Amino acid sequence: MLKGRAIWAVTFVLAFLAASAHASVPARQQSVLVISADSLGFPNLAAFYAGFRSTLQQRAALPVRMYSESLDASLFDGPAYRSSIAGWYRQKYRDIRLDAILIIGHVSLQFLVETKLWPDVPVYFALASENAVRGLALPPNVSGQTVGLRLDDAVTLARQLFPDTRQVALVGNRPERDSYRPFHAAELQAAERGVGFLDLRGMRYETLAARLASLPPRTVVYHTTLNDDGSGRVFDPLISLAALTRVSNRPTLIDVGTSVGLGPVGGMAVRPGEQGKQAALKIIRLLEGEAPASMAVETSTLSPVFDWRQLQRWEVPDARLPSGSEVRFYQPTAWQQYRIQIVGAMLVIACLGALSTALLLERRRRALAVAESRQRLAEIAHMNRNATAGIYSAAIAHELNQPLAAILSNAEAAEMMLARPDPPIDELKEILADIRRDDHRAGDLIGRMRSLLKPSEVNTRIVDMNAVVRDALRFIASEAGVRSTVLSTDFTAEPAPVLVDPVQMQQVLINLVLNSLDAMSATPRSQRVVTVSTALTGKNLVEVVVQDTGTGFDSNIEHVFDSFFTTKAHGMGLGLSITAAIIQSHGGAIQACDVPGGGACIRFQLPLKVTA
Repeated sequence: MLKGRAIWAVTFVLAFLAASAHASVPARQQSVLVISADSLGFPNLAAFYAGFRSTLQQRAALPVRMYSESLDASLFDGPAYRSSIAGWYRQKYRDIRLDAILIIGHVSLQFLVETKLWPDVPVYFALASENAVRGLALPPNVSGQTVGLRLDDAVTLARQLFPDTRQVALVGNRPERDSYRPFHAAELQAAERGVGFLDLRGMRYETLAARLASLPPRTVVYHTTLNDDGSGRVFDPLISLAALTRVSNRPTLIDVGTSVGLGPVGGMAVRPGEQGKQAALKIIRLLEGEAPASMAVETSTLSPVFDWRQLQRWEVPDARLPSGSEVRFYQPTAWQQYRIQIVGAMLVIACLGALSTALLLERRRRALAVAESRQRLAEIAHMNRNATAGIYSAAIAHELNQPLAAILSNAEAAEMMLARPDPPIDELKEILADIRRDDHRAGDLIGRMRSLLKPSEVNTRIVDMNAVVRDALRFIASEAGVRSTVLSTDFTAEPAPVLVDPVQMQQVLINLVLNSLDAMSATPRSQRVVTVSTALTGKNLVEVVVQDTGTGFDSNIEHVFDSFFTTKAHGMGLGLSITAAIIQSHGGAIQACDVPGGGACIRFQLPLKVTA
């Protein structure tokens, strides 16, 4: 029993140690060699390698270490060079186990096939010319994807984008220097289909630029690759493309996606970045043990890629673009980019416009209402003045009789003096002066009565409030005399300029004084006193106070200025309400209070009008 337990314990310990030892062994790092015909710094190769590297690092099951080599085939060539490069690669990688090789371009593929390097390592190639690969005997460890660029595709696209195209100008290296697009005479003839070709390939750069600047109408330029014009000079293909597109007077098509943005309209193009991603997925399959022979050699598909700016320049509508087109450098209109914001702003503006219109209409209605209110106030005030005139008509008649009686007496005396043989001229002059004085007195009385009674529009002007009060008291003095009432005044020594309608202010004071006279009807005659005073108060105000010795307001003080409220047996209850309305319409305020010891007091304030 104990022996069996010991055996189980030993077995468990050994299994645990074995598992720990296995876990401590790091996963093997796989190696991939990338061989390109030229430096990976070229834009199309850089885009391909960036797509390949990122996809491989993200999708590979095991860590991958990458090595990269460039043949610099555009600078160096020949059997001796290739032989030395092959020897260098054998020496350099003799101790490195390569799990897969990626070949970029048909030149690198030709190099690998000719030198028979790494015959047991699975190889995948990309961006290789279909024409060049077709002439190679590929070993069983090699598979890949070719690029097929056909003149038919360019002609079809040119006629689709520019339906009136009658000629295609070919720009690029000489046919023998361009294995991707040899486009020999037979292919040109087969692709014509009503479109002629102007072959400018291999032409000296300066001559080519001049020809492109003066192309005939209905011509489309098909720019392939130009890095050698046959004069011995070497050009950067992208720089030459940008420069020639800039001087050309006709639209330019290309077949490499990295060229879009340098001036061409676009074209059915190879997209190196996408090709790199696809190549990475194939390499991963090789790293996982799949044999290259199981992967058939494929031809990559071309994608329609265009520059939105050039489409606008050459007036190409979207309807002419092939389906699935990629349009780069798209600059949406303000409406497309900010549709929601614009709609929101328009709604806000519309709402603000509606509110502004409503406010203007309301302001107009209010102005009309205010004007109508003032008109009604003026009418009521006029009625009040008529009623007021009726109240003291007897006093007015008495006041008017005095100058008229004096005029009559003076006239009779003058007749008697004129009847004498020697009339006293000096005395007659004095009599005439008295008549003139009494006439002016009667005229002033009638004029004041007329101005008070006639209906008129509100006519405001700057007047001295002290003068307005004096005129009003002069008008009401006769009524006060009839009622045995003393009018006492206490005016401020300084002028009190106010912007008012003098007639309405006189009506206010007459109403207040008449109200005081009525309130003292039960007061002994010897105690009837109405005191009217003016004073300048703080905040640029003038205050007018009318105080009497009557019975006061008692408990009715809060309703004093209400319309149709009265304590008189025959009153209408409009005098004080009209008074308050007039004061308020002039920007003033009015208050009522009882006087300790008996009597009532009404005071109102008006803003002073400061003159320069």
